Amino acid sequence: MLPWRLQSVRLPCLSSLNVTIPANSWVDGRRVVELDLPAGMWLSLVGRGDEFLVPQGPTVLKAGDRLTVLASPSEKEQVESLLNSAPGRSPGRPHQ
Repeated sequence: MLPWRLQSVRLPCLSSLNVTIPANSWVDGRRVVELDLPAGMWLSLVGRGDEFLVPQGPTVLKAGDRLTVLASPSEKEQVESLLNSAPGRSPGRPHQ
């Protein structure tokens, strides 16, 4: 038996998104601090293999990582855009 009780928290206007970093993502190899996430979006958990990490600024994300992101439903597209951006460029930068 666990020494704590897990609870579900419902925050107004936030959804929990579970996404996997694709192999060709701009995010692969980047530190969390480099992602420049919008103020209302929180990267709350990283699943890597059989481990779970609580991400911090210097945490390096890798292709195949499973992310749990808290965001408003309207920010779901931003999360998908961020993860599916081509290597070598961030979603906000023009192609070089």
